[in-house]
Amino acid sequence: MTSDEKPGERDDERSLDSVDDARDSDTDRPQDPAPAEDAADPEPPADTGTMIAGLFGTPAQDDDEEDADDDREDGGAADPGQSAPPQTDSVRVIAEMFSGFRRRSATPERDLEEMLGTATQAIAIVPPPAPQEPPTVAGPLPIVAAADAAADADVTRASETDDDGPPPAEEDPVPADQQQPTAVKTAYVPRHDGNQTEQALAWLTAENVATGQTPVVGAPVALTQRRRRRWVGAILAPIFTAIVLAVVYVVAFAVWPLDNVAPTMSAKAPDTPVGPALDVPWPVEGQSAILVEGVDGIVTSAEEDTRLDPAPMASLTKVITVMTLLERQPLELGEDGPVYEFGYLDQQQADNLRFQNESALDVPIGGILSYRQLLEGILMGSAGNYANKLVDDLWEFDRNAYLGDAIAWLQDNGLEDTLVVDATGISPENQSTAEDMVRVAQIAMQHPVVAEIVAQEEVEMPGPGLVENSNPLMGENGIVGIKTGHLDEWNIVSYNLMTAKDIEFVDSEDPVRVYTVVMGQADRDLQASTTRDVLDAVTLALQPVDAVGEGTVIATVTTEWGGQTDVVVADTAELTLWSGEEAEIETDVDVDLGDAAGATVGTITVSGGLDSAEVDLITTEELPRPSLEWRLTHPLELLGLGA
Repeated sequence: MTSDEKPGERDDERSLDSVDDARDSDTDRPQDPAPAEDAADPEPPADTGTMIAGLFGTPAQDDDEEDADDDREDGGAADPGQSAPPQTDSVRVIAEMFSGFRRRSATPERDLEEMLGTATQAIAIVPPPAPQEPPTVAGPLPIVAAADAAADADVTRASETDDDGPPPAEEDPVPADQQQPTAVKTAYVPRHDGNQTEQALAWLTAENVATGQTPVVGAPVALTQRRRRRWVGAILAPIFTAIVLAVVYVVAFAVWPLDNVAPTMSAKAPDTPVGPALDVPWPVEGQSAILVEGVDGIVTSAEEDTRLDPAPMASLTKVITVMTLLERQPLELGEDGPVYEFGYLDQQQADNLRFQNESALDVPIGGILSYRQLLEGILMGSAGNYANKLVDDLWEFDRNAYLGDAIAWLQDNGLEDTLVVDATGISPENQSTAEDMVRVAQIAMQHPVVAEIVAQEEVEMPGPGLVENSNPLMGENGIVGIKTGHLDEWNIVSYNLMTAKDIEFVDSEDPVRVYTVVMGQADRDLQASTTRDVLDAVTLALQPVDAVGEGTVIATVTTEWGGQTDVVVADTAELTLWSGEEAEIETDVDVDLGDAAGATVGTITVSGGLDSAEVDLITTEELPRPSLEWRLTHPLELLGLGA
């Protein structure tokens, strides 16, 4: 050993020579089968590390710089306590192979091919032959044989394990897209069969070097597990929820019904209309009364809180007689009724009445008159003899019986201040008041036969011929009847007039009927003129008045969001009110949100005893709906939970 040789290098050379000799001897003889389990334990093998190191030994380099370069290529400095192994190209290749397997490269086969310049191929796994006991070999086991024996033992154990259990059940075919990656085994294939160095590396397979790192064909291996970004959901979930709730809130309250925030109406009652006080030119002498159809109460010429005194009715008594006759023997409108014969004695009774200053009509001697004709003679010509004819016929000449029925009729109609002693009224004891007689006129005119008869100005009949209505006002505007009566004695002079008049108005379809009675006048002209004056005053008092003027505020409507409008009368309401009568006012208002200015929102009805008037109600301003901003900022009010 020269001074330049190092002890380690000499030992490595000897080891390499011994290994080459052993491999040559192993190659010449066949491989022995694997030893059985009961075989004797072989002797411990020689130091394989020294043997492997010897395989790649090379002559020592004399240049120290080359040793330094080898150290850098080997990945670091040698341990100072140990002698450095020889740095060869094979060692660097092994290091790179170990580095590739341990890094779990996604392309281990390609890396092996690039580093070693060799090819790898997939080898199908076939069941190994039955294990045989290898002969006992003394000495160290060659590296290749040991590797093959270990592989055979592993396959044997796997086969025994598979044979112990029952055969596996057939599995359903797996779709191609769901098939799992196929595990393969790799084997080192030398490029040159005679290269002993490459044969020594045959044990460096993927299964031996990287245990548990079986390559997976067709499936990429994730190097690191992707971390879920939970923070994204934690942030976006509340934001998305808030957006959804906001949209629901806006949509819900944008269309929420306004039942709980309906407009508030503050009614303003207008002044109650009152009819003007009646100013009537009452007669200086005698008495008078006025009754307006449809109005309660009767207006009289008596002083306040006093009653009229009864006075002679004269021929006004015949109206009571006719009503008693019709109750005894009714007559319908358009009928003539039974007929009555007249003779000489009937005409003599007519003459006697005239001698007593009583009105009478001639009779058709030997002729007949109908029931209706007799009633026309009594009411229009004031024929006393016709009244007595009917009373004697219907009550069989018992005039007291007639008086009893006449008084009963007065009592049935509440005429307490009237007294009847005969059918003609010729006696001054037939007395009544103007108040009672105006009610008699109203009752009589409600009978259609009486109303039709007294409305006639004249009539033609057998006996008297042409009979004119004794009412001096007949033919004047609106006069529809009824009867006259007078007494002209040396001690009593009383001219009485019972009148019915229909007062018409421009804006009214139905006229107003007025009844007046004037009693105790001095002559015919005065009774007529006094009656005209009273009727004129009544007509003037019954003219329509402005009950509710145009623009009168009936109510004010407000909303919680500041909207406001007044409800006013669209036009003046005219009404006929009688002598201080108070009208009744009814309003029907229904204001809806969104009503424009001038929209009709109801009606106002003003009613009196005579008529009524209905006028529309309108708004002065638009009543807007709530804005979206108000809706969104007042949810409690919309829900009815607000204060």
